[in-house]
Amino acid sequence: MASINQCHLISLLNEIKSVIAFDQPKLSATLQNNLVLVDGVFRVLQSTGKFAPDGAIAEYRIHIEFDVAFPEIEPKVFETDKAIIRDGEHHINPDGSCCTCVWEVWIATDRDISVQDYFDGPLKNFFLSQYVKRTTGKWPFGEEKHGKVGFIDAAARLLGCDNNEIQVRRLLKSLSQDWPRGDWDCPCGSGLTIRKCCSKERSELSKRIPPKNARRMLERLDFI
Repeated sequence: MASINQCHLISLLNEIKSVIAFDQPKLSATLQNNLVLVDGVFRVLQSTGKFAPDGAIAEYRIHIEFDVAFPEIEPKVFETDKAIIRDGEHHINPDGSCCTCVWEVWIATDRDISVQDYFDGPLKNFFLSQYVKRTTGKWPFGEEKHGKVGFIDAAARLLGCDNNEIQVRRLLKSLSQDWPRGDWDCPCGSGLTIRKCCSKERSELSKRIPPKNARRMLERLDFI
């Protein structure tokens, strides 16, 4: 009898094959240990949601490693032809992998993340951004910072707070716990209690960012 882990891996493989079958026919997916490996040419399409055999505006040869625990574990993406400059400004990590997004921020909502979401979101936007930057000299979605500064920027936008590490940490620490008592200090730093300050805002945030995701974001911030 196949293990639960193996069943999950086969399910992930089938999901990936289904996603790449039409828009990404130059990609293939195979199993290796606890990974699904995706190799081939990724096509940056002019549009999404429909079959477009001649719609690619750019192509990048890539290698992706999907862990069986996806989306809890971020896929590792490599552009293998060195068409992208290998530095932080172009969102390439020291190990050569692509920083497609701030993963903990992207998944820090209480929703299901699918392979299709990943291909249509972070993966497509990363390579589209690289193409536009190469051809126009400008980033299409505004220039995202890399590393810790970029993480704090993205987290602050998600949390709706000031763009500084202290404020981001306060809010994430608050969200990582169970619902607070009203007489606790408000995480906004006002010096007031939650009941007299940001109770409504804290309630709305907790609906979008469950404790496990807030804890994951705090862990990432500690190790960047």
